[in-house]
Amino acid sequence: MEKFLLISSFRHLNIDGTLQAPFTLLPGIDITNQKSKKNELLADQNIVALMGLIEANHLLDSPNIVFCEFDEKDLGNLDLEKSLLLILLWIKGLFRSAWVLSDHNLECDAAYLFKYEHGQLERGTSNFLAQHITRADCSKSETTLDFEALKKWERLHDNISSYLHMKNSSDLRFFMEKGYCRIGRAFQFIDNARAAPNTSIKIAHYMSAFEALFSTSSAELSHKLSERVAFFLSEYGKSHTKIEVFKNIKTAYEIRSKLVHGDNLPKGKIGQLPEVSSTCDSYLREIMQIMFGDQSLKEQIDVTPEKLDNFFEQMIFG
Repeated sequence: MEKFLLISSFRHLNIDGTLQAPFTLLPGIDITNQKSKKNELLADQNIVALMGLIEANHLLDSPNIVFCEFDEKDLGNLDLEKSLLLILLWIKGLFRSAWVLSDHNLECDAAYLFKYEHGQLERGTSNFLAQHITRADCSKSETTLDFEALKKWERLHDNISSYLHMKNSSDLRFFMEKGYCRIGRAFQFIDNARAAPNTSIKIAHYMSAFEALFSTSSAELSHKLSERVAFFLSEYGKSHTKIEVFKNIKTAYEIRSKLVHGDNLPKGKIGQLPEVSSTCDSYLREIMQIMFGDQSLKEQIDVTPEKLDNFFEQMIFG
């Protein structure tokens, strides 16, 4: 029987307190900060030799270790390299779910996948997520989660991934294919925003996420999109005034338009980009929290253009 072991670590993530046992973030993906478990995972000197002593010591010194243990049936007929890419795709979705809880810049260290046959290490491979994530204002800082926050993260990820799977809108499909849901498309743009190298590009991707969720045509798009986001957050969100949200989305859309059409920004507005980006990020996070807190509301958004128009007409004029 073939067995597989993945070992990695999540950068910029600290766990408050020592976990008494490894915590399962999603089926097959466990995280621990127990020193004894780290030593156990890296006890095989053949593994250390394959990954290198420097990397092995780095993992031992990391605030956490992420690991997976699979049987051959779990990975089907995929070869070792493709199996690791699939696992990294699962992890990318996990970071997306964490974003719905709060802005972060969690990343995956280099990941190692080892294949055992009849209890003997046969071979190994390594890979990593190429994107470098920053917070909405392009900053980086540590994230600390306690046990209750880990449980909340796990439950939310199960909710999001189950919904996208049900809608046939997972990361394994191209998001421009027919039938890919609005929420799934919005998440793709949010992922791109979080990996963008500067705030103006982040804003452009955030605006595409708003469009994926709420727009149905290009006619008067800036006004209509700003209006719909303003009414939606006023109706279902926290204490927002419609005029404040409307103006903020209009400002962000103007920045997006200047960027994609090759125009310039005055120096004064360039200094405002981190704040505008952070505002867009927080609005989208709140929208996703609303979506995944009310199943019936998701079904009001992931509909045909005609039904979505009717939803907003009733909200705005009804």
